[in-house]
Amino acid sequence: MSDIKRSIWPAQRQGRGDSRPADSVPERRWSASSAIRRASEAGSARAGGFLPGRFGAAMLKYQSRQIWSRTVNEAHRGLKVRPFHADDIPALLHWFPRPEALGQWGSPERSFPLDTKQVEAFLSQTVGGDPKAVMWAGEDQGAMVATATTFMNWHQGVALLGLVAVSPTMRGRGIAKPFLKEIIALTFSDTRVERMELNVYTFNHSAIRTYETLGFVKEGVRRSLARMGADRWDAGHYSLLRSEATLG
Repeated sequence: MSDIKRSIWPAQRQGRGDSRPADSVPERRWSASSAIRRASEAGSARAGGFLPGRFGAAMLKYQSRQIWSRTVNEAHRGLKVRPFHADDIPALLHWFPRPEALGQWGSPERSFPLDTKQVEAFLSQTVGGDPKAVMWAGEDQGAMVATATTFMNWHQGVALLGLVAVSPTMRGRGIAKPFLKEIIALTFSDTRVERMELNVYTFNHSAIRTYETLGFVKEGVRRSLARMGADRWDAGHYSLLRSEATLG
């Protein structure tokens, strides 16, 4: 990212803002005018809740910024990381057509099919200045194309990365890596966070490759961690320390 000072924890119901890509060569941009405009709208956002006063102003800036990756298909080169909104839920409900797909995303404990109530249960954890969770969305050309959640252990300074998914229409286009890279940088922008960790099922080879290229280190395998029907799934446990992360 640029030299903008970052503190995270988004306004989970804040408006989306302009997601149009710039015409210049791929680079990261921050629009001061958009941030100022969003700041003037903070009052109405507060009325809807989910705007932590401590972090809200900074997050208004993030919502106007673009991240760029040359690996992303040229037709979808502008990827913006923003808070997950309640109005993103209907799109998300269609991303998991089979119980196994839903189980990989939200653990086999999720009820198939995914419904609004289950997603709202996660969203309810995003309230407050130091929320239990932060839900993220990746937006491309006005549509949500990716999501992830960081579950926060503030006492230990640990963020658990989970609920990572890319829209079925965007898989294989290089969206996941730049999306997660920005989430890592935003999470570590809070100096209280020293460690990020995640669990990934050992058969999910594409996800494992992405996490390893982002710097996550395998610490072990949680054997027979989850049951899906008659099968049991092992999960690799990975971590990334602040000192190991590439935050630029």
